[in-house]
Amino acid sequence: MKPRKPRPEDERLVPIAVRMLTYVACLNYAVCDLETELSDAGLLRQGVKRSFRMVQERVQQVHQQAYVMLDKVSGDAARRYNEQLEWMWGRIDEAVLLEAPERAYNIVVALARLVENANAALLGRYDFAPARVLSQIPGLLACAGIEDRHVDRIIEICTKDE
Repeated sequence: MKPRKPRPEDERLVPIAVRMLTYVACLNYAVCDLETELSDAGLLRQGVKRSFRMVQERVQQVHQQAYVMLDKVSGDAARRYNEQLEWMWGRIDEAVLLEAPERAYNIVVALARLVENANAALLGRYDFAPARVLSQIPGLLACAGIEDRHVDRIIEICTKDE
């Protein structure tokens, strides 16, 4: 498939696509935090560790595919992707005030759902197929026994462009 340029009627979809790809990048950061928090809490063993490794591998693959895709568009797109990641991660980091390991867990599962929702909104025109595997993250991590506090809306609000 050839890359498509946005049509005027697609103008509303481009910000959703950018937001979704930035959520993917933030998810990569959040998974690193989750590993540390689970380990520090003594929860990163047996089934949890196996599930976590599957999540980690999927997130890294999707993040890498997003970065490569943007880098092919232009080096500037990849640079802006990294800048947007830093801005958004800073906002999320300040907004979610839970204690470890609930904090990282809730950020990870919320970001996975936000990616899924954004990708569904793009279905048909800008669907990012590699991101579909991220919808399995909440189910895979449920074995950790950590309460899902559904911080999705907090992340949406704190990462809105000003």
